[in-house]
Amino acid sequence: MANKAYGSKTTLIGGGATALDSIDGAGLVDGDIAFVAVSGILYVYRLNATSGATDDGLNVIAPDANAGDKRWILQYHEALSKDKIAKAWVKFNGTGTVAIVDDFNVDSITDDGTGNYTITFTTALDSANYVAAGMAGHTNDGGYIRLQNGETPAAGSCKISTMPNDGQAPMDTIHCMVAFFGG
Repeated sequence: MANKAYGSKTTLIGGGATALDSIDGAGLVDGDIAFVAVSGILYVYRLNATSGATDDGLNVIAPDANAGDKRWILQYHEALSKDKIAKAWVKFNGTGTVAIVDDFNVDSITDDGTGNYTITFTTALDSANYVAAGMAGHTNDGGYIRLQNGETPAAGSCKISTMPNDGQAPMDTIHCMVAFFGG
């Protein structure tokens, strides 16, 4: 069974739907990862399927159902700050009619021609001094993302091109993923 990553949890214990301990142990496998954001702190846990350690509600957390010896073991935690989290991100299909698959703080994607897109933020970033990191890929080919020729970032949007690995002309790609930090 492949490892899973669990997110969207906002409490560590308590058994409610948003608690880490609410994840049923029956479906967990050794090495699963969980991300929990509580009051501005990000906690990262890895599942140890044979631990059996005592649940202390922070460093070691047992699932409420079907725990057996399975325990979530705290790996890392850090206070979240606006400089450490993405201000916006998007995954979209850039072929045919452009379609957003999932996003955070992205209002729309405009198709500016083959392999060229404008990503418009729902809420503008504080400035145009941000970093965009991304990747692109097609069925049998990887690629990368760059700024469109002659364009500079703006606080409200960013114009990108999806490029094949050979760096020739921009191309439409099925998998386009971009995250924006800073600004």
